[in-house]
Amino acid sequence: MWGLITVLVDAMVPRLKDIFELSNFKAGLVQLAWFLAYFIFSIPAGFLLRKVGYKKGIIAGLAVMGLGCLIFYPAAELRFFPVFLFALFVVAGGMALLQVAANPYISALGPESSASSR
Repeated sequence: MWGLITVLVDAMVPRLKDIFELSNFKAGLVQLAWFLAYFIFSIPAGFLLRKVGYKKGIIAGLAVMGLGCLIFYPAAELRFFPVFLFALFVVAGGMALLQVAANPYISALGPESSASSR
């Protein structure tokens, strides 16, 4: 499911390019906002997980993603490209938190011998 969301970012680029009449450079900012959030949020996510644990970290990641999705509503009303970029950045930050929390949590759920297949 998380991979699907990441792939949808690529599908959004041509549509946003048409809606906002973006240059190729500005259209590239969509992916930059997405992957920059991974870069920025990953290490702080690890610190957060150390304090609150995996389960609460997953809930926090989903909450951050939900907040990012809610920001799309004013972005659509305003038709202001930087607000779309910010919403994507927030969703990707939540996604980074989810991945930092879920990957080790899933590995810890069962026997160590089968952790790589989960």
